[in-house]
Amino acid sequence: MLEFGLFALLLLLGGSLIWHTFRTGISPVPTPPKVARTFARGLDEVIVNAETPPRHACELGCGWGSLLIPSAKRIPHLHWRAWERSPLPYAITRLRLMLQLGGKQRARIQCFRRDFLKADLRDADVILCYLFPGAMTALADKFLREGLPNGWLISHTFRLPGHEPWRTYQADDLYRTPVYIYRLGEPGPKQSI
Repeated sequence: MLEFGLFALLLLLGGSLIWHTFRTGISPVPTPPKVARTFARGLDEVIVNAETPPRHACELGCGWGSLLIPSAKRIPHLHWRAWERSPLPYAITRLRLMLQLGGKQRARIQCFRRDFLKADLRDADVILCYLFPGAMTALADKFLREGLPNGWLISHTFRLPGHEPWRTYQADDLYRTPVYIYRLGEPGPKQSI
């Protein structure tokens, strides 16, 4: 009986993941560790170059929490909002938040199982994302319709259409994965590192 229950649970979780993959157009993929380290370097660069200290940060499509949790630990003063539509990665992220962060750190993080394209992002000082090209296009369209937040966007692998990165890093991984930093609301010089 236990085996049947476990099999049913795994089937339900796997089916949910497949359903949301078809629904959103991409499966939730964790950020590889070498890319996450390069991403952290970009986040440090943003904190140093911000005219005023950032207070609010967002992660769009937080998946399994592989960027959200290390970023929240790295920059402890930021208040975070994160969105993930797929229930299994969302649940894993919530569990990881409970296990890996203390109460005060968790109190600074709100995690939503909703579509970030319907959220108001204009108060975000920093936006993190690892999205597929279609979602990056939808995000650029959202910024065009609603106005750009006056902050920073850090994305890896895929560019934000219609915008030039302020700086580009390359991860020390097999693919030399690019990490793009955008200064939203202001033009900036293009630099590659």
